[in-house]
Amino acid sequence: GYEGHDVWYAMVVPEGGTVVVNTADNGDLDDTAVAIWTGTSCAGLSPSGCDDDGGEGYHGNLFIPSLTPGDSVWIQAFGYGTGTGTFQLCVATPQLVELESSELPIVEINTLGQVITNGPKIDALMEITYSGAGNLTYPTDPPNIYSGSIGIEVRGASSAGYLQRPYGFETRDSLGENLNVSLLNMPEENDWVLLSNFNDRSLIKNQLSFRISQEMGQYAPRTHLCEVNVNDRYQGIYVFGEKIKRDAGRVDIAKLTEFDISGDDLTGGYIIGQNLWNSSNSFESNYSPIDHPELDIHFTYEYPDEDLITIEQKTYIAAFVDSLETTLYASDFSDNETGYRKYMDVKSFIDYFLVNEVARNGDGFKKSVFFHKDKNSNGSKLKAGPVWDFDWAWKNIYECDIVSQIDGSGWAHQVNNCPTDNNSCGWYIRLLEDEAFRNELHCTYTNYRTTMLDTAFMFQYIDSIVGRVENAQARHFETWPILGIS
Repeated sequence: GYEGHDVWYAMVVPEGGTVVVNTADNGDLDDTAVAIWTGTSCAGLSPSGCDDDGGEGYHGNLFIPSLTPGDSVWIQAFGYGTGTGTFQLCVATPQLVELESSELPIVEINTLGQVITNGPKIDALMEITYSGAGNLTYPTDPPNIYSGSIGIEVRGASSAGYLQRPYGFETRDSLGENLNVSLLNMPEENDWVLLSNFNDRSLIKNQLSFRISQEMGQYAPRTHLCEVNVNDRYQGIYVFGEKIKRDAGRVDIAKLTEFDISGDDLTGGYIIGQNLWNSSNSFESNYSPIDHPELDIHFTYEYPDEDLITIEQKTYIAAFVDSLETTLYASDFSDNETGYRKYMDVKSFIDYFLVNEVARNGDGFKKSVFFHKDKNSNGSKLKAGPVWDFDWAWKNIYECDIVSQIDGSGWAHQVNNCPTDNNSCGWYIRLLEDEAFRNELHCTYTNYRTTMLDTAFMFQYIDSIVGRVENAQARHFETWPILGIS
């Protein structure tokens, strides 16, 4: 919308390959935007980023890493709409951070000259070194937690676009096969995650939420903060942890194979979710939320995933969810014997509700949502969880009134009342119409307020993280200068 009223600057990328561009007011033009382009000439440029109001006031702020030193970049600045006038432009590059020692585990990843992409996984090498709590670990120390092959890719949906990339990786043997190992005192497995803290300035939201769920007696991924170098370049503080997965040490439900297509074997175990979906990775519900009859609801196949689940298994789990919802929306839904309790593990749904509502996590009810079901012979009911993805939680968000209040009020499970990128099934709207469920929820919350939801417990846990990251966080925010920036 600038209609030609833009101005361009060219510059050479400095050592370190990171450029930070800000526009600012000098008393004239008070609303500006900025874009960065790369390429070999003005005739063939590619956009690297654009920002309108990320800086001070209504000015632009752009942070572009991983540029090639010595290459040229073009900076485009313009007023909002057709605004013209004078303005300030500041271009800087952060100092390259060198990790000399850490109170946290150090993860070194060598991509063997390859670029980590959104998939498929590339072959790489990884070393993990840790001297234990209260001790300093040095990059020069011999790796004592892991040293070997991995397959690694960029993971996540919206988070995959963060400048500090999140990763999913699997530990492998020398032949490239999956290798189950115990890392940082977590049970043996081969699938792991490195969650980015780019959207979590507190560095604690996921860990605190997982810990609360664990204290409630539910499985939640085990995690450990760490510092990461990729190809000898410092990437900041990550959450190293378990990927949600069917396993005896994780989501402990029966293993399903392509041969489990009848009888009790067909009835479990399943992990389904609510997440960004397509026609091949999901099935559509026959019901809409009772307060939003205009919305369609989809459930994703998490285990077995879309490539492995059989027709018989798809049919079974869709029919089970349909039976659950048919009962949930029936007039006698609250009957103890024939109502929704026949299909739903109520304690897990209460625990899941409380973690996500205390954290006011809208994503916990619309996407990054998991449910799991074991075989009928092992307990036939659907359980809520594990909890996952809290980087947008524990804060007010300028999205709609149920999550924008700075005093913590508002109900996250009513997320369908907001503009949303994925529709919530809305089951809690119906469950809260049952007086017995409300009473059980109230009693559980009252009890938890003396234990894991006691502010003293939560503050003590937060303080324990503070001590661990006191030095590391300075390096993290020197690498990613995002404090105070939207």
